[in-house]
Amino acid sequence: MRSTPRSDPRRRGRPVRAILTTTAMVAAGLVVGAAATGGTYAFWNDSVTADATNVNTGSIEMTLDEKTALTVDDLDFAGLYPGGSVVRSTPVTIANEGSVPLSVNWEGTTVESSNGDFASSAIVSLRPATGTTCTTTPRGTALPTTLSPLSLDPGETDELCLEVRLDESAPASVREATAVITLTLTGEQVRP
Repeated sequence: MRSTPRSDPRRRGRPVRAILTTTAMVAAGLVVGAAATGGTYAFWNDSVTADATNVNTGSIEMTLDEKTALTVDDLDFAGLYPGGSVVRSTPVTIANEGSVPLSVNWEGTTVESSNGDFASSAIVSLRPATGTTCTTTPRGTALPTTLSPLSLDPGETDELCLEVRLDESAPASVREATAVITLTLTGEQVRP
């Protein structure tokens, strides 16, 4: 009788295990290779680059009588007395020279004088002009000390009257005083 060789049970799993190990290594290699190359693996693939474009921003520029800083030297303060006013006869022209709409605000006034009584007694007013000339506000009538915001489109102008009054209760010590009066106007872009 012939005996049939029996296979060793330890040897039976080795070929299957070798095939599975080889398959796992090939699969891992394919995953790593696909991740490294990127792309979509479609049949067709295309890409486009956008050309550079110019971006232009807007600008703001506000002028007073065609200047960025205005010195008002045509006010005659020699005749200023308690309760009296001086006014610039021609309106101050405020213009938007920029390319975006502006909202213009009067932020405030500073009166600098070596005479403290004068600084505290001067009342400064900016108001919309109603014509081509400005006139003093009648005595006893309160001067406006605030100005509603002005809206100016690019290239648009508006006109304001400038008036300075000495308070009626100003003491005699303000005689022959000198002062520098600074008005601060700001222009901000109107948000679309």
